[in-house]
Amino acid sequence: MDLMLLMPIAKSTQKKKKISDFRTNIDIEFIDWFSDATKMAENIGSQVEMPRLVGQQVHRANVNATTPLEYYKKNVVIPFLDHLTHELDSRFRQENRAGGDIFHLMPCSIVKCTDFDALCEKLSYWEDDLPNPTALKNELKEWANTWRAKPVDSIPKQIIQCYSVADN
Repeated sequence: MDLMLLMPIAKSTQKKKKISDFRTNIDIEFIDWFSDATKMAENIGSQVEMPRLVGQQVHRANVNATTPLEYYKKNVVIPFLDHLTHELDSRFRQENRAGGDIFHLMPCSIVKCTDFDALCEKLSYWEDDLPNPTALKNELKEWANTWRAKPVDSIPKQIIQCYSVADN
């Protein structure tokens, strides 16, 4: 179904929240990760060590740390989580979501709509393209009622199916 295209946006919001929670509780959460990594290293006959630190480092992070746990938390995990958050923000920007909101007009979605005010808010990005933006809510209700009056099996679930019933 074409509405599945909206799933990455929803998932990115959920993942960003989890990463943010992990970043907030880094002192507690990282201990578990580091403990697992230490056990894996021991299983292969190695141990977790931190690289030696120098006064001025050019090619890698050099945050002061006294233990391997502290070193990897400050120099690897925290910068990685920050980078991941930044990438999610840049790839799933709020202004890029407006294109996805138009999928809510598909018949299979509009028949399920119960909050037309929220839908109008989502579609406000397209206000300049509408002939009469103040009538949007009523138009959406009419659109929903048109499709609710049809048999369920005749309601298009994909964009290409919508094209075939566009002028009927």
